[in-house]
Amino acid sequence: MIFLPRILNHFYTRLKSGALQFVVFSGVLVSVLLFGAILLVYTQNLFDAKSDRLVSSLLKMEQAFFIPAETLNKAPLEDKSSASHPYETHSDWWGLFPLISTKDSITGLSKIGLAGGYFGSKAPAIYQPDLNQRLILVGNTHIDGDVSVSSQGLQRGNIGGVSFYSPQLLKGEILSSLKTLPDLHPQLLDHLKVLLKVDKYSFSAENIYTVGKQITHTFNSETRFLSHSEAIDLSGLKLTGNLVIYSPIRIIVGADTQLTDVILVAPEVTFFDRFVGSVQVFASKKITVGTHNLFKYPSVLAVVTASETAPVENLNTESEISLGAFTDFNGVILYLNETVEESFSANVLIAEGVAVKGQVYCNKNIELQGAISGSVYTNGFIVRKNGYVYKNHLLDARVDNRLDSLFSGLVFRENRLSPAKWLY
Repeated sequence: MIFLPRILNHFYTRLKSGALQFVVFSGVLVSVLLFGAILLVYTQNLFDAKSDRLVSSLLKMEQAFFIPAETLNKAPLEDKSSASHPYETHSDWWGLFPLISTKDSITGLSKIGLAGGYFGSKAPAIYQPDLNQRLILVGNTHIDGDVSVSSQGLQRGNIGGVSFYSPQLLKGEILSSLKTLPDLHPQLLDHLKVLLKVDKYSFSAENIYTVGKQITHTFNSETRFLSHSEAIDLSGLKLTGNLVIYSPIRIIVGADTQLTDVILVAPEVTFFDRFVGSVQVFASKKITVGTHNLFKYPSVLAVVTASETAPVENLNTESEISLGAFTDFNGVILYLNETVEESFSANVLIAEGVAVKGQVYCNKNIELQGAISGSVYTNGFIVRKNGYVYKNHLLDARVDNRLDSLFSGLVFRENRLSPAKWLY
């Protein structure tokens, strides 16, 4: 029994030591957990603040694509409305569309994209200048949307015993038009003249047949020009991005050609059947599109003919822009001819079974056998039937202005821009 007090004293000493260790451990654990909680809250707040800043920056940069067309090429534009967020915006042209790049120097974020003219739901189905001529409707022609035409309006007609079958002329209003088509943006017209100049590509272009079968070039780099002194056959090639392909003679595009966002420039461009891609095409003479093709938005087919190179008037000649049957086209078709003489040719031919979603702008004549969802701006329509030419007639044509509200197209003199496609 003499050792019992010592044993108990030792036990109590160890118990107190263990309790002290437990208290210290608990305090350390609580401190670690509290510090972790504080760090988590701080990190979350920091992340939220950074996320808000990034979202705000992206939204602010996107606003650069919603600007009046008159501000184009006034670059660089710097917006310092917020002291902590300076933005710099540059604009140029990529084919028919303004190419806009904007950067936030604080976050380092940048956006590059194509913009176009915004039209919304007010775009006309048909706009034809007041040239003192009626628009004659024949057969199963169907117009859904407002039209702006001459003061003589619309009229039922007859071609070869075929009358106009619908009980009403159109689903929409008939409005008065001005004496001319809406003016395209002057900088766009200047750009098109430069784009089609031969000497623009003579010094900086690479030989397209020596650069490989697949080429991708981003829009945050300088434009890359590919050319050849003879006709160019793009069959089997895959070309993507910031590329301009030029031939002084002709460019041929096959079904196995893969094109995305590139520009083709030549006097003549031919698409064989069953091509699929998005491309902007600019020619000084002719663009021929085969059957069953799919042009993705925002594609462009444009023929710009100078007065000194204008084709001789011939009722039997092929159209300068022709789309073969069962082709789907999404974008803009543009035909400009500087000659002032009255034309009786079908400068743009949209064949039966063709579906165009977008805009067609032609300052001469269109032969419309297919369907257009969007807007048609033209000086006149042509129907060629049984060896006769019927001026300003529509036969079995369909036009409606049910265009996607996000569509961005031609840039007119008085337009607001909206994004057409993000590139980077």
